[in-house]
Amino acid sequence: MAERSGGRLIVEALEANGVERIYSVPGESYLAVLDALHDSPIRNIVCRQEGGAAMMADCEGRLTGKPGICFVTRGPGATNAAHGLHIARQDSNPMILFVGQNARHVREREGFQEMDYRAFFGSVAKWVVEIDNAARIPELVTRAFAVASSGRPGPVVVALPEDMLTEIVDAPAAQPFTPVETAPDPAAMARLGDMLRDARRPFVILGGSRWSAGSVAAFGEAAGRWKLPVGVEFRRQMLFDHAHPSYVGDIGIGPNPALAKRLKDADLVLLVGGRFGEVPSSDYTLMDSPYPKQTLVHVHPDPEELGRVYRPDLAINASAHAFALAFAQLNAPGAPVWADDTAALRAARDKWATPPETSPGDVAMGPIIRHLAETLGEDAIVCNGAGNYATWVHRFYPFRRFATQAAPTNGSMGYGTPAAVAAKAMFPGAT
Repeated sequence: MAERSGGRLIVEALEANGVERIYSVPGESYLAVLDALHDSPIRNIVCRQEGGAAMMADCEGRLTGKPGICFVTRGPGATNAAHGLHIARQDSNPMILFVGQNARHVREREGFQEMDYRAFFGSVAKWVVEIDNAARIPELVTRAFAVASSGRPGPVVVALPEDMLTEIVDAPAAQPFTPVETAPDPAAMARLGDMLRDARRPFVILGGSRWSAGSVAAFGEAAGRWKLPVGVEFRRQMLFDHAHPSYVGDIGIGPNPALAKRLKDADLVLLVGGRFGEVPSSDYTLMDSPYPKQTLVHVHPDPEELGRVYRPDLAINASAHAFALAFAQLNAPGAPVWADDTAALRAARDKWATPPETSPGDVAMGPIIRHLAETLGEDAIVCNGAGNYATWVHRFYPFRRFATQAAPTNGSMGYGTPAAVAAKAMFPGAT
């Protein structure tokens, strides 16, 4: 126990949880935190608009799997940041938004820029907490990291009353949060193996978060042995190497008709990590909700998502990372009956993903995308927002590695530039 200010305790809790950088728009409501950051190794990337700062934090969570950290001031700062918070929610990315708050003695009077953050963010954030006692900062900040990262990752909002941050209190040193890895049940994995061996037209859909470079590689190796056709959800192309013979395309806005038909005709669908919501499912026409025609195996780290949109025949409560490693241990059949089907889907995908030489207007986008594909290295990180221009990237650009795509599945415009700034800060050696 030692006496420190609330602002110092916030920074110490961030350091204890491995934070290397934060994204902020400074404001008078959390000056004590800014003072404490002066002597901290944490880098403060100062932004000009809170929506952009929150998007940067989302990008960090998206590419690293660790909560991205954003600091904004109260009222208008918080409402601007809501844009990035909604992205983190719909994209299942871990993020913590620290928001300044009025001093405790003026609360409930609608003071200057006062807001009820629990009411405002309650339907978007996984958890909203206001720290009224500085001595509880180590406990509550570490809990925020755990909530943001566990189950289905998402955003957490932590409100900081201004006078609480200047309060001097005795408090223990912050301890880092304990990551929770949800591993698949061996019996469920054995049943999955039997279901796949009995299938005639299986199809795999990859999506969601809580992947890693290792689990992406492990699943790719296993899919090759099983010769399974593998598609990826909308804006999740980095989850499977596009040069892999099992890759058959992305399932998003305007999917390849051959791919859509094959998914509809599948007798077994293995959905890993994602929710297969309105956009990738083409308004729930590729798989009926709540009762799919296909036999469905759904793998998700949050048990509340299993059965929420689709009733699965087999539900596996596991993170995508843990599932991929377990799936790699299953014995594949020597000559699966669907092998030729996978090869045909791959050929259809290659034709669908060949950029056209011409397009309407003075700018020919096809040759531009082909040039980028031929010029950029496999570790190049592609960042974009939303709009028709993004279709060219998602249909024609070949993604080869994990953590090379930063694009919002919630369709948010304006994401590309702040995401690129954050990506360069995280990976300065990458393009």
